[in-house]
Amino acid sequence: MDTKCGGEFWARGVLMVTELQIAGMPWLIAAGGVCLALCLGAQFVGDRLGVMDHPDGDRKRHSGPTPQVGGIAIILSLTVWICALLAGSQLADGLAPLVTVLLSATGAGLIGFIDDQSPTTPLARLLSLAVLLGLVFMLLPELIAPAINWGSFSPTHIPAWAFGLLASFAVIGLVNAVNMADGQNGIASGMFVVWSVCLMLVGDPLIATVAYGLLIASLIVLVFNLAGKLFLGDCGTYGVTVVFALLAIMAHARNEASAETVALWFLVPVTDCVRLIIARMLRGRSPADGDRNHLHHHLQNEVGMTFSLISYTGAVAVTSIAGSIAPHYDLFYLASLASLYFGFIYFTSGGTAPRGEAATVHTLETGLLLLQRASDFGTTETGAAVRTPALAPADCANGLPETAHLAFEPIQEVVASYPSQESWLQLSEQLRAGDK
Repeated sequence: MDTKCGGEFWARGVLMVTELQIAGMPWLIAAGGVCLALCLGAQFVGDRLGVMDHPDGDRKRHSGPTPQVGGIAIILSLTVWICALLAGSQLADGLAPLVTVLLSATGAGLIGFIDDQSPTTPLARLLSLAVLLGLVFMLLPELIAPAINWGSFSPTHIPAWAFGLLASFAVIGLVNAVNMADGQNGIASGMFVVWSVCLMLVGDPLIATVAYGLLIASLIVLVFNLAGKLFLGDCGTYGVTVVFALLAIMAHARNEASAETVALWFLVPVTDCVRLIIARMLRGRSPADGDRNHLHHHLQNEVGMTFSLISYTGAVAVTSIAGSIAPHYDLFYLASLASLYFGFIYFTSGGTAPRGEAATVHTLETGLLLLQRASDFGTTETGAAVRTPALAPADCANGLPETAHLAFEPIQEVVASYPSQESWLQLSEQLRAGDK
């Protein structure tokens, strides 16, 4: 596959801006306005649609009910942008691809939205995605490339049905990987921003212009997500991720991005997803069972919440953008990123207990969970429940994170100063703010 130099990227980018984005700027502003309005009214929208995410005292540790409307905001913004492109005449022969992207975003977003309202089974979501992708590939046969186009090797020619199956499997895998990675504010929405930039760098005018709309909406949602005002929800991790996957497949089929480049973009979340599935199955658990063994959990334990986000999204951003600009080094980037990932997981898997400032926050959070658990068993005062719990410490910590028993002794020492659940939560939030 032919590689493109940086000068061609910038030349195409300038041409794209002057001929397409400036012409459609009013509609782009309108699309961004729709996204911003939904984010500002996230609480109201989430309440009305019944897509509020409530803390569960275990894996969901946010302070209160949070609207899962980030994905809705991005998809509706993208809908406005695509409809504007369809109404205009800037993009020749773009009707079928744009309609297909819009339908796929709506269909996958609906699958996730239903799960946000009332949890559905993983199998039901998987089968629904498979049916949707089958329809997408029938509507847009150009997504089926005659070969896997490598940047460093000769193309691998495979039958159309085999490419379709492989592409469908890859899209479903990516959706689940992003869904798993969406366990810390800013990670999934941050990757959306990075992938938008990558598609703008490598894609032809149609792909790059759609990516431009995705970039604006993703940036707006990222800001609100980082502030804890909203979550993407499954509507976002399903609907928006499917759009990125299809645009990447389209870029590959049009010889705009090699297989190595596309693999580099999605390497971190997909590798983490595969590792988690294998680890859970080896322990005799369902691959769909949740835990705190994700990459972002390892990072949180080592460097805290803020630097966890910076490390995760930074690794994705640096390698993905570098690979998009200089694709002839993609094999080197892939090997380096994979080595960094597995090396970090290996050296941090000796124990799940966090260290440093992350340990302080974790102890407080786990202490709060223990306080809540103890009070659930009928003690009248929360502080007294910790000092003399209704159950033994091991029983009180049953069902909580594996390190709960490690936090029980430290919290006994300071519980006299912070005797209530409210004061513990308040101190935890203060420490978080200081860590940021």
